[in-house]
Amino acid sequence: MSTAINTNLTQAEKWKDCPECKRPNLYHEGYPYWCQHCEYGLVGERPKPKTLWDKVILHITVKYGEAFLQKIIAEKKHFYHKKLPSVSLLITYFIATVVHLLTLLCFGFAIFLPIHFSWHPISIVGSLFFLYVSYFLKPNFPKKPEEKLYSSKDLPFTFAVLDKIGKKLNTKATHEIAILQEYNAYYGIYGMKAKRVVGLGLPLINALTNKELLFVLGHEMGHGSHGDNSRSFYIFTSVLSLSKWHVILRPVTLWDSNIGFYALGAFPFLLLQLMLSYVIYGVVWLMAWLFYRSSQVDEFHADYSGYLIAGESDAQVALTKMHYGAYFEILVQKSALNREKDPYQLFARLRNKINELPENEKMRITKLIAKEKGSLDMTHPPTIYRQMALKMIDVPSFENVVTDFEIAQMRKELESKEKNTIDRLIDQYRRSLYD
Repeated sequence: MSTAINTNLTQAEKWKDCPECKRPNLYHEGYPYWCQHCEYGLVGERPKPKTLWDKVILHITVKYGEAFLQKIIAEKKHFYHKKLPSVSLLITYFIATVVHLLTLLCFGFAIFLPIHFSWHPISIVGSLFFLYVSYFLKPNFPKKPEEKLYSSKDLPFTFAVLDKIGKKLNTKATHEIAILQEYNAYYGIYGMKAKRVVGLGLPLINALTNKELLFVLGHEMGHGSHGDNSRSFYIFTSVLSLSKWHVILRPVTLWDSNIGFYALGAFPFLLLQLMLSYVIYGVVWLMAWLFYRSSQVDEFHADYSGYLIAGESDAQVALTKMHYGAYFEILVQKSALNREKDPYQLFARLRNKINELPENEKMRITKLIAKEKGSLDMTHPPTIYRQMALKMIDVPSFENVVTDFEIAQMRKELESKEKNTIDRLIDQYRRSLYD
Protein backbone atom coordinates (compact mmCIF):
# COMPACT_ATOMS: atom_id res chain seq x y z
CA MET A 1 0.00 0.00 0.00
CA SER A 2 1.44 3.37 -0.99
CA THR A 3 1.71 6.26 1.44
CA ALA A 4 0.74 9.75 0.36
CA ILE A 5 3.58 12.13 1.03
CA ASN A 6 3.09 15.84 1.57
CA THR A 7 5.66 17.81 -0.42
CA ASN A 8 4.80 21.20 1.12
CA LEU A 9 7.52 21.11 3.76
CA THR A 10 9.44 23.79 5.61
CA GLN A 11 13.23 23.91 5.55
CA ALA A 12 13.35 22.11 8.91
CA GLU A 13 11.13 19.24 7.72
CA LYS A 14 11.89 16.22 5.60
CA TRP A 15 10.72 12.66 5.03
CA LYS A 16 12.83 9.90 6.50
CA ASP A 17 12.38 6.12 6.26
CA CYS A 18 12.02 4.18 9.49
CA PRO A 19 14.99 1.82 10.13
CA GLU A 20 12.56 -0.87 11.36
CA CYS A 21 9.47 -0.90 9.11
CA LYS A 22 11.05 1.11 6.22
CA ARG A 23 7.99 3.34 5.93
CA PRO A 24 8.43 7.12 5.58
CA ASN A 25 7.78 9.52 8.45
CA LEU A 26 7.89 13.27 8.69
CA TYR A 27 11.03 14.31 10.55
CA HIS A 28 11.46 17.77 12.02
CA GLU A 29 15.05 18.89 12.52
CA GLY A 30 15.95 19.45 16.16
CA TYR A 31 13.43 16.93 17.52
CA PRO A 32 13.68 13.16 18.16
CA TYR A 33 12.86 10.92 15.21
CA TRP A 34 10.09 8.38 15.72
CA CYS A 35 7.86 6.21 13.55
CA GLN A 36 4.10 6.68 13.64
CA HIS A 37 3.61 3.22 12.13
CA CYS A 38 5.69 0.87 14.30
CA GLU A 39 6.54 3.33 17.13
CA TYR A 40 10.28 3.01 16.53
CA GLY A 41 12.08 5.62 18.65
CA LEU A 42 9.07 6.18 20.88
CA VAL A 43 11.11 5.85 24.03
CA GLY A 44 11.11 8.30 26.89
CA GLU A 45 13.77 9.20 29.42
CA ARG A 46 11.84 7.88 32.38
CA PRO A 47 14.42 6.41 34.80
CA LYS A 48 14.00 2.76 35.64
CA PRO A 49 13.41 1.91 39.33
CA LYS A 50 16.73 1.15 41.00
CA THR A 51 15.59 0.06 44.45
CA LEU A 52 12.80 -2.13 45.79
CA TRP A 53 11.15 0.99 47.18
CA ASP A 54 11.12 2.63 43.73
CA LYS A 55 9.57 -0.51 42.22
CA VAL A 56 6.86 -0.61 44.89
CA ILE A 57 5.96 3.07 44.40
CA LEU A 58 5.90 2.67 40.61
CA HIS A 59 3.60 -0.33 41.05
CA ILE A 60 1.30 1.68 43.33
CA THR A 61 1.26 4.62 40.93
CA VAL A 62 0.14 2.53 37.95
CA LYS A 63 -2.03 -0.07 39.71
CA TYR A 64 -4.05 2.24 41.92
CA GLY A 65 -4.14 5.01 39.35
CA GLU A 66 -5.91 2.58 37.03
CA ALA A 67 -8.14 1.25 39.84
CA PHE A 68 -9.32 4.73 40.78
CA LEU A 69 -9.87 5.57 37.12
CA GLN A 70 -12.23 2.59 36.86
CA LYS A 71 -14.10 3.83 39.93
CA ILE A 72 -14.44 7.27 38.35
CA ILE A 73 -15.77 5.71 35.14
CA ALA A 74 -18.34 3.75 37.17
CA GLU A 75 -19.33 6.49 39.63
CA LYS A 76 -18.63 9.64 37.58
CA LYS A 77 -19.22 12.83 39.60
CA HIS A 78 -20.29 10.84 42.69
CA PHE A 79 -16.64 9.79 43.10
CA TYR A 80 -15.74 13.39 43.93
CA HIS A 81 -18.54 14.03 46.42
CA LYS A 82 -18.12 11.20 48.91
CA LYS A 83 -18.29 12.39 52.50
CA LEU A 84 -16.99 9.30 54.28
CA PRO A 85 -13.25 8.42 54.20
CA SER A 86 -12.17 5.09 52.72
CA VAL A 87 -11.32 2.09 54.91
CA SER A 88 -7.63 2.30 53.92
CA LEU A 89 -7.52 5.98 54.96
CA LEU A 90 -9.13 5.14 58.32
CA ILE A 91 -6.51 2.43 58.88
CA THR A 92 -3.78 4.92 58.02
CA TYR A 93 -5.18 7.48 60.45
CA PHE A 94 -5.46 4.84 63.20
CA ILE A 95 -1.82 3.76 62.88
CA ALA A 96 -0.65 7.37 62.66
CA THR A 97 -2.62 8.25 65.80
CA VAL A 98 -1.10 5.33 67.72
CA VAL A 99 2.39 6.43 66.69
CA HIS A 100 1.82 10.04 67.76
CA LEU A 101 0.28 8.87 71.04
CA LEU A 102 3.41 6.80 71.75
CA THR A 103 5.48 9.96 71.35
CA LEU A 104 3.18 11.81 73.77
CA LEU A 105 3.36 8.84 76.15
CA CYS A 106 7.15 9.07 76.25
CA PHE A 107 6.88 12.75 77.07
CA GLY A 108 4.32 11.95 79.76
CA PHE A 109 6.69 9.38 81.34
CA ALA A 110 9.43 12.00 81.35
CA ILE A 111 7.24 14.24 83.52
CA PHE A 112 5.66 11.48 85.61
CA LEU A 113 8.79 9.62 86.80
CA PRO A 114 10.58 12.35 88.82
CA ILE A 115 7.33 13.65 90.31
CA HIS A 116 6.04 10.21 91.34
CA PHE A 117 9.38 9.01 92.74
CA SER A 118 10.21 12.24 94.58
CA TRP A 119 13.10 13.18 92.24
CA HIS A 120 15.06 10.04 92.95
CA PRO A 121 18.31 10.03 90.89
CA ILE A 122 17.23 6.92 88.97
CA SER A 123 13.86 8.54 88.14
CA ILE A 124 15.70 11.61 86.86
CA VAL A 125 17.86 9.44 84.59
CA GLY A 126 14.73 7.68 83.33
CA SER A 127 13.02 11.03 82.83
CA LEU A 128 15.94 12.34 80.77
CA PHE A 129 15.88 9.16 78.66
CA PHE A 130 12.15 9.45 77.86
CA LEU A 131 12.54 13.18 77.29
CA TYR A 132 15.25 12.49 74.73
CA VAL A 133 13.16 9.78 73.03
CA SER A 134 10.09 12.03 72.83
CA TYR A 135 12.22 14.86 71.40
CA PHE A 136 13.83 12.48 68.91
CA LEU A 137 10.43 11.19 67.78
CA LYS A 138 8.57 14.50 67.74
CA PRO A 139 6.87 15.42 64.44
CA ASN A 140 8.94 17.83 62.40
CA PHE A 141 6.79 20.62 61.07
CA PRO A 142 7.27 21.39 57.38
CA LYS A 143 10.11 23.85 56.93
CA LYS A 144 9.75 27.26 55.41
CA PRO A 145 10.34 27.10 51.64
CA GLU A 146 13.85 28.08 50.56
CA GLU A 147 12.49 30.41 47.89
CA LYS A 148 11.73 34.03 48.74
CA LEU A 149 8.15 34.40 49.92
CA TYR A 150 5.86 37.25 48.88
CA SER A 151 2.80 38.68 50.65
CA SER A 152 -0.33 40.22 49.18
CA LYS A 153 1.33 43.64 49.43
CA ASP A 154 4.09 42.47 47.07
CA LEU A 155 1.86 40.66 44.54
CA PRO A 156 -1.68 42.07 44.90
CA PHE A 157 -2.96 40.96 41.47
CA THR A 158 -1.64 37.42 41.86
CA PHE A 159 -3.21 37.10 45.29
CA ALA A 160 -6.48 38.48 43.92
CA VAL A 161 -6.58 35.71 41.29
CA LEU A 162 -5.84 33.02 43.88
CA ASP A 163 -8.44 34.43 46.26
CA LYS A 164 -11.13 34.35 43.56
CA ILE A 165 -10.32 30.73 42.75
CA GLY A 166 -10.12 29.86 46.43
CA LYS A 167 -13.56 31.29 47.17
CA LYS A 168 -15.11 29.21 44.40
CA LEU A 169 -13.45 26.06 45.77
CA ASN A 170 -13.96 26.93 49.48
CA THR A 171 -10.22 27.11 50.04
CA LYS A 172 -8.86 29.25 52.86
CA ALA A 173 -6.95 32.36 51.84
CA THR A 174 -3.30 31.95 50.83
CA HIS A 175 -0.78 33.52 53.21
CA GLU A 176 2.27 33.66 50.93
CA ILE A 177 3.47 32.95 47.40
CA ALA A 178 6.81 31.39 46.50
CA ILE A 179 8.28 32.18 43.09
CA LEU A 180 9.90 29.04 41.68
CA GLN A 181 12.53 28.61 39.00
CA GLU A 182 11.33 25.06 38.34
CA TYR A 183 8.81 23.96 35.73
CA ASN A 184 6.31 23.23 38.47
CA ALA A 185 3.68 24.54 40.88
CA TYR A 186 2.56 23.43 44.35
CA TYR A 187 0.27 24.12 47.29
CA GLY A 188 1.73 23.56 50.75
CA ILE A 189 1.77 24.47 54.42
CA TYR A 190 4.71 25.13 56.71
CA GLY A 191 5.51 25.91 60.34
CA MET A 192 3.56 25.44 63.55
CA LYS A 193 0.99 28.01 62.41
CA ALA A 194 0.40 26.01 59.21
CA LYS A 195 0.89 28.95 56.89
CA ARG A 196 -0.57 28.29 53.45
CA VAL A 197 1.81 28.90 50.56
CA VAL A 198 1.37 28.52 46.81
CA GLY A 199 4.50 27.91 44.74
CA LEU A 200 4.37 29.29 41.20
CA GLY A 201 7.01 28.21 38.71
CA LEU A 202 7.65 31.04 36.24
CA PRO A 203 8.69 28.59 33.49
CA LEU A 204 5.38 26.71 33.77
CA ILE A 205 3.32 29.90 33.88
CA ASN A 206 4.98 31.10 30.66
CA ALA A 207 4.31 27.78 28.92
CA LEU A 208 0.55 27.87 29.56
CA THR A 209 -2.31 29.82 28.05
CA ASN A 210 -4.65 31.70 30.38
CA LYS A 211 -7.19 28.86 30.59
CA GLU A 212 -4.49 26.24 31.05
CA LEU A 213 -2.98 28.34 33.82
CA LEU A 214 -6.38 28.54 35.51
CA PHE A 215 -6.57 24.74 35.52
CA VAL A 216 -3.17 24.48 37.25
CA LEU A 217 -4.10 27.16 39.81
CA GLY A 218 -7.47 25.47 40.41
CA HIS A 219 -5.70 22.13 40.84
CA GLU A 220 -3.28 23.51 43.44
CA MET A 221 -5.97 25.42 45.33
CA GLY A 222 -8.06 22.24 45.22
CA HIS A 223 -5.43 20.55 47.37
CA GLY A 224 -6.15 23.21 49.98
CA SER A 225 -9.92 22.81 49.85
CA HIS A 226 -9.60 19.04 50.37
CA GLY A 227 -7.14 19.38 53.27
CA ASP A 228 -4.59 17.19 51.46
CA ASN A 229 -1.54 18.86 53.00
CA SER A 230 -2.82 18.70 56.58
CA ARG A 231 -3.68 15.02 56.15
CA SER A 232 -0.34 14.29 54.50
CA PHE A 233 1.51 16.04 57.34
CA TYR A 234 -0.28 14.00 60.02
CA ILE A 235 0.36 10.70 58.24
CA PHE A 236 3.84 11.32 56.88
CA THR A 237 5.25 12.56 60.20
CA SER A 238 4.04 9.30 61.79
CA VAL A 239 5.96 7.40 59.10
CA LEU A 240 9.09 9.39 59.98
CA SER A 241 8.56 8.67 63.70
CA LEU A 242 8.22 4.95 62.99
CA SER A 243 11.45 5.07 60.98
CA LYS A 244 13.16 6.59 64.02
CA TRP A 245 11.74 3.82 66.26
CA HIS A 246 13.30 1.33 63.85
CA VAL A 247 16.67 3.06 64.23
CA ILE A 248 16.41 3.14 68.04
CA LEU A 249 15.42 -0.52 68.44
CA ARG A 250 17.65 -2.16 65.84
CA PRO A 251 20.81 -3.43 67.57
CA VAL A 252 24.19 -2.81 65.98
CA THR A 253 25.13 -6.44 66.48
CA LEU A 254 23.57 -9.57 68.02
CA TRP A 255 26.83 -10.81 69.52
CA ASP A 256 29.36 -8.53 71.15
CA SER A 257 32.54 -10.49 71.86
CA ASN A 258 33.93 -7.62 73.91
CA ILE A 259 31.58 -8.39 76.82
CA GLY A 260 32.56 -12.07 76.95
CA PHE A 261 30.15 -14.40 78.78
CA TYR A 262 27.50 -11.66 79.12
CA ALA A 263 27.02 -11.75 75.34
CA LEU A 264 25.19 -15.08 75.77
CA GLY A 265 22.68 -13.55 78.16
CA ALA A 266 22.23 -10.43 76.00
CA PHE A 267 21.67 -12.40 72.80
CA PRO A 268 17.92 -13.25 73.25
CA PHE A 269 17.12 -9.64 74.19
CA LEU A 270 19.04 -8.27 71.21
CA LEU A 271 17.32 -10.80 68.96
CA LEU A 272 13.94 -9.66 70.31
CA GLN A 273 14.95 -6.04 69.64
CA LEU A 274 15.92 -6.93 66.07
CA MET A 275 12.64 -8.72 65.44
CA LEU A 276 10.65 -5.81 66.88
CA SER A 277 12.59 -3.33 64.75
CA TYR A 278 11.68 -5.29 61.60
CA VAL A 279 8.03 -5.42 62.64
CA ILE A 280 8.14 -1.63 62.84
CA TYR A 281 9.94 -1.55 59.49
CA GLY A 282 7.07 -3.56 58.01
CA VAL A 283 4.56 -1.06 59.44
CA VAL A 284 6.59 1.76 57.84
CA TRP A 285 6.18 0.07 54.46
CA LEU A 286 2.46 -0.42 55.08
CA MET A 287 1.99 3.23 56.07
CA ALA A 288 3.99 4.47 53.08
CA TRP A 289 1.95 2.24 50.78
CA LEU A 290 -1.32 3.56 52.23
CA PHE A 291 0.00 7.13 52.08
CA TYR A 292 0.92 6.95 48.40
CA ARG A 293 -2.34 5.17 47.63
CA SER A 294 -4.23 8.04 49.26
CA SER A 295 -2.19 10.59 47.32
CA GLN A 296 -3.51 9.11 44.07
CA VAL A 297 -7.07 9.98 45.11
CA ASP A 298 -5.96 13.48 46.17
CA GLU A 299 -4.63 14.19 42.68
CA PHE A 300 -7.86 13.09 40.98
CA HIS A 301 -9.82 15.35 43.33
CA ALA A 302 -7.47 18.27 42.66
CA ASP A 303 -7.89 17.72 38.90
CA TYR A 304 -11.65 17.92 39.43
CA SER A 305 -11.18 21.31 41.12
CA GLY A 306 -9.03 22.49 38.21
CA TYR A 307 -11.72 21.28 35.79
CA LEU A 308 -14.37 23.34 37.61
CA ILE A 309 -12.24 26.44 37.14
CA ALA A 310 -11.02 25.97 33.55
CA GLY A 311 -13.12 23.30 31.79
CA GLU A 312 -12.10 19.98 30.27
CA SER A 313 -10.38 20.87 26.99
CA ASP A 314 -7.89 23.29 28.55
CA ALA A 315 -7.31 20.88 31.43
CA GLN A 316 -6.34 18.14 28.96
CA VAL A 317 -3.79 20.34 27.21
CA ALA A 318 -2.40 21.66 30.51
CA LEU A 319 -1.72 18.12 31.75
CA THR A 320 0.17 17.34 28.55
CA LYS A 321 2.17 20.56 28.79
CA MET A 322 3.26 19.59 32.30
CA HIS A 323 5.53 17.11 30.49
CA TYR A 324 7.20 19.83 28.38
CA GLY A 325 9.83 20.63 31.00
CA ALA A 326 12.66 19.13 28.91
CA TYR A 327 12.28 21.90 26.30
CA PHE A 328 12.81 24.50 29.00
CA GLU A 329 15.93 22.73 30.28
CA ILE A 330 17.46 22.86 26.80
CA LEU A 331 16.76 26.60 26.57
CA VAL A 332 18.41 27.15 29.97
CA GLN A 333 21.50 25.26 28.75
CA LYS A 334 21.74 27.43 25.64
CA SER A 335 21.43 30.62 27.68
CA ALA A 336 23.98 29.45 30.24
CA LEU A 337 26.50 28.54 27.52
CA ASN A 338 26.17 32.00 25.94
CA ARG A 339 24.55 30.67 22.79
CA GLU A 340 21.81 33.30 23.02
CA LYS A 341 22.44 37.03 22.68
CA ASP A 342 20.00 38.08 25.39
CA PRO A 343 19.61 35.50 28.19
CA TYR A 344 16.81 37.56 29.75
CA GLN A 345 14.57 36.60 26.82
CA LEU A 346 14.57 33.03 28.17
CA PHE A 347 10.86 32.94 28.99
CA ALA A 348 9.94 34.65 25.71
CA ARG A 349 11.87 31.95 23.86
CA LEU A 350 10.05 29.31 25.91
CA ARG A 351 6.67 30.75 24.88
CA ASN A 352 7.75 30.75 21.24
CA LYS A 353 9.08 27.21 21.55
CA ILE A 354 5.78 25.90 22.92
CA ASN A 355 3.68 27.86 20.40
CA GLU A 356 5.78 26.68 17.45
CA LEU A 357 6.04 23.06 18.55
CA PRO A 358 5.47 20.83 15.49
CA GLU A 359 2.30 18.76 15.51
CA ASN A 360 4.44 15.66 14.99
CA GLU A 361 6.33 16.40 18.22
CA LYS A 362 3.11 17.07 20.14
CA MET A 363 1.84 13.70 18.94
CA ARG A 364 5.08 12.03 20.09
CA ILE A 365 4.72 13.40 23.62
CA THR A 366 1.03 12.45 23.78
CA LYS A 367 1.73 8.90 22.62
CA LEU A 368 4.69 8.60 24.98
CA ILE A 369 2.56 9.64 27.96
CA ALA A 370 0.02 6.95 27.05
CA LYS A 371 2.58 4.23 26.24
CA GLU A 372 4.82 4.61 29.30
CA LYS A 373 2.02 5.66 31.66
CA GLY A 374 4.22 8.55 32.64
CA SER A 375 3.43 10.62 35.73
CA LEU A 376 4.84 13.87 37.06
CA ASP A 377 6.20 12.23 40.20
CA MET A 378 5.57 9.31 42.57
CA THR A 379 2.54 10.88 44.25
CA HIS A 380 0.73 11.48 40.95
CA PRO A 381 -1.25 8.90 38.97
CA PRO A 382 -0.20 8.33 35.33
CA THR A 383 -1.15 11.42 33.33
CA ILE A 384 -3.10 9.40 30.78
CA TYR A 385 -5.40 8.14 33.58
CA ARG A 386 -5.91 11.70 34.81
CA GLN A 387 -6.83 12.83 31.31
CA MET A 388 -9.26 9.95 30.87
CA ALA A 389 -10.84 10.75 34.25
CA LEU A 390 -11.48 14.35 33.17
CA LYS A 391 -13.55 13.08 30.25
CA MET A 392 -15.88 11.36 32.72
CA ILE A 393 -16.86 14.56 34.55
CA ASP A 394 -20.37 15.52 33.52
CA VAL A 395 -20.86 18.76 35.44
CA PRO A 396 -20.48 22.28 34.00
CA SER A 397 -17.39 24.26 34.93
CA PHE A 398 -17.63 27.67 36.60
CA GLU A 399 -17.95 30.53 34.13
CA ASN A 400 -15.51 33.46 34.18
CA VAL A 401 -14.10 32.89 37.64
CA VAL A 402 -11.14 35.00 36.57
CA THR A 403 -11.11 37.23 33.50
CA ASP A 404 -8.33 37.44 30.90
CA PHE A 405 -7.65 40.99 32.05
CA GLU A 406 -7.02 39.81 35.61
CA ILE A 407 -4.70 37.06 34.34
CA ALA A 408 -2.86 39.65 32.22
CA GLN A 409 -2.35 41.80 35.33
CA MET A 410 -1.03 38.77 37.18
CA ARG A 411 1.39 37.89 34.38
CA LYS A 412 2.68 41.46 34.18
CA GLU A 413 3.19 41.50 37.94
CA LEU A 414 5.17 38.25 37.85
CA GLU A 415 7.34 39.51 34.96
CA SER A 416 9.17 41.71 37.48
CA LYS A 417 10.50 38.52 39.12
CA GLU A 418 11.80 36.96 35.90
CA LYS A 419 15.25 38.61 35.79
CA ASN A 420 16.36 37.29 39.20
CA THR A 421 14.88 33.87 38.41
CA ILE A 422 16.82 33.68 35.12
CA ASP A 423 20.05 34.71 36.88
CA ARG A 424 19.59 31.88 39.41
CA LEU A 425 18.81 29.35 36.67
CA ILE A 426 21.90 30.22 34.65
CA ASP A 427 24.19 30.31 37.70
CA GLN A 428 22.84 26.97 38.90
CA TYR A 429 23.43 25.31 35.53
CA ARG A 430 26.96 26.72 35.21
CA ARG A 431 27.85 25.48 38.71
CA SER A 432 26.52 22.02 37.83
CA LEU A 433 29.13 21.77 35.07
CA TYR A 434 31.88 21.70 37.70
CA ASP A 435 30.21 19.53 40.35
